[in-house]
Amino acid sequence: MQQTRVLIVEDESIVALDIKSTLKNLGYDVAGICAYGEEAVKAVEDLSPHLVLMDIVLKGDMDGIEAAEIIRQRFHVPVVFLTSHADKQTLERAKITKPFGYIIKPFDDREIHSNIEMALHSHDVEKRLRESEELFRVLAENSVAGIFIVENDRFVYANPEFLKITGYSADELEQIPFSQLLCNEFRYIAESMHNCDVAAKMQKTIRITSRDQDERWLELATNTVVLRDRCSGIGTAMDVNELKQLQMQMEIFATTDMLTGCYNRRKFEDIFRVETERARRYRQPLAAVLFDIDHFKQVNDTHGHNVGDDVLRTLAALVRGSLRPSDYLVRWGGEEFLVLATETNARQGGHLAQRIRRLIERSEFAAVGTVTISLGVTEFVSDDELHTFIKRADDALYLAKNKGRNRVEVHGLSSEEARETGP
Repeated sequence: MQQTRVLIVEDESIVALDIKSTLKNLGYDVAGICAYGEEAVKAVEDLSPHLVLMDIVLKGDMDGIEAAEIIRQRFHVPVVFLTSHADKQTLERAKITKPFGYIIKPFDDREIHSNIEMALHSHDVEKRLRESEELFRVLAENSVAGIFIVENDRFVYANPEFLKITGYSADELEQIPFSQLLCNEFRYIAESMHNCDVAAKMQKTIRITSRDQDERWLELATNTVVLRDRCSGIGTAMDVNELKQLQMQMEIFATTDMLTGCYNRRKFEDIFRVETERARRYRQPLAAVLFDIDHFKQVNDTHGHNVGDDVLRTLAALVRGSLRPSDYLVRWGGEEFLVLATETNARQGGHLAQRIRRLIERSEFAAVGTVTISLGVTEFVSDDELHTFIKRADDALYLAKNKGRNRVEVHGLSSEEARETGP
């Protein structure tokens, strides 16, 4: 095992030799003896001692305190002061250099040995801590993920990637509560972290408000730890804004008819499941209005499919604008559309259908002029499945077409009763 090398800095040669003898008897290797501060700094650079025993009062322009400060900053070698000076002013100056020990002359062998060993141990701990901090800094500063630490809902650390994601500078972020960065529905995360709740350990896709007030999607992972005897929240964040927007766009493509902007039949299956469950639970009525454009084939044959597409888009926009927020408009196929009207019975559905019929009849369509529609209405019953529900609406629509088109038929109501739903 390598002996511990100690550099002695003492301007009194007799004292220096006495210290050397003591150190050798204690099993240390004396790297050298210096009488000047400047000489000590050079010796540390050349000899790389493990520890320096430093007298405060030295020959020359540089005293022991100045030399110790240079050695600490440049070489990170521990310094133990060895001096007869114990006045308050000297001690205060010495503290600035963060010494690893302070031995007052005269001293005995046990005292010098214990101080050296404690200094070496403390320096080793400090070195390991410094290396750990440097490792964390290198990892955090170069991470592709945002990393942050919060205490009492305030940021105490944020790496460059997190600053980039949020758009804030480090100084700006220190002034902003963590909860303020989160969009309203996710602010419970900040509260959980503040309270050190078990629930604070999570991974979730969330939205934040960036510096430019844009909402951005992040993949956030959080946990709580104890730092400096305080509960702290730690987290990593990946910017998934582009991915989330792509997912949302793909979801729109998967659930929306691209020509008209209406829901498609695939999405309607989900809507039907949710709304019929609600209707059963709360015993609320639910109506379907199925309709299509009269003689639409003639529109395509006479004016072309581009004009036909324009008619479909215009019609969908007109109908959509006439519905409540709680109603759904679905392109059922071709020129056929479906309205699912919540909290609506058969008679009310007939009123809705008549209103839509009149709206279309009175509207102008570019290159075509006017068009009409035929509509069939039915009300949901508790044992309905999707196909039975739509079958009744389709039967009513078929009846409306057979009776001359541009009219409403309501399943379960006579033609006279259906007409009563009109003006």
